[in-house]
Amino acid sequence: MRIKKILQKEIEEWTQKGNLSVEKILRVLGINAGITFKDLYAHIRLDLKNMGYKIGYDDILINDVKHQSVPSATTKNKIIKLNRNFSKPALLEALIHEYVHIKDDTLPIIEELLDDTKALFDLENLVDIITYTLIMPPDRLKQNLKKNRYQINKILWLYKDFEKCSVLQWITINSLIPCHFAWIMLIQNIKNNDICYDNCFYDQKNDPQVYDIEAVLKTPESAAAKAVKKRKDTKNTQSLIRRKEHQCYAYYESDLKKDICNVQLGANTFYYDRLLVIGWKKEYYNLINS
Repeated sequence: MRIKKILQKEIEEWTQKGNLSVEKILRVLGINAGITFKDLYAHIRLDLKNMGYKIGYDDILINDVKHQSVPSATTKNKIIKLNRNFSKPALLEALIHEYVHIKDDTLPIIEELLDDTKALFDLENLVDIITYTLIMPPDRLKQNLKKNRYQINKILWLYKDFEKCSVLQWITINSLIPCHFAWIMLIQNIKNNDICYDNCFYDQKNDPQVYDIEAVLKTPESAAAKAVKKRKDTKNTQSLIRRKEHQCYAYYESDLKKDICNVQLGANTFYYDRLLVIGWKKEYYNLINS
């Protein structure tokens, strides 16, 4: 999911559908929204078993549309394949993502959308939102943000079973105050080859706007620039960006792996680091903590 490419009306529509889908899934499973994730996961694994699905592992899974590796895929003979080269949190989310595709019979079938890139993009975004709603209920997330006074390190610990990028994106969408978020891939051994996967400013009322993370990275005292320079996390830091104070968190993840499919060369592997940034204008941050 790339927040910067989504419209406000889509966020509202998919959020509403996500809530309805999760309500239906929980009802069918015979559990309520207050259940712990550990118990939810146990119910999901049992439900998959009862439906005849098995879980297998593979060394590489390439998406034919994106021509790059993906963490999971479901085969026609009811096997959910997980790509063991992805992290444990990524595979956990991927399994729930596949479960949503299987369980929500109102969703379009992926194979029917292969010639429609926009429809396929929208479907995957919707399934991501359903997945996040299921594993990180929005009301509970908002309560945790408020209770912990937006100290993101504490929030990440509460949701430690999931990928940081997923949790931070979900916080961005559900934040009670306008928020900026960035997700940068830093490809190793290739100079000036940074891929800005997502960079947005979102006020929860209007279409997400592109956030100028490139300018922030050129500000030496920013949390993002410090994290890249030191190759480690820079947490709960005051950053002066364009003469305005921000409260920011930057997380640096090293030696991640991705496979891409090249028609001429076959499957190639490259390694990259990932920078994740989230923050708020200091005036908003102070307001929520007053």
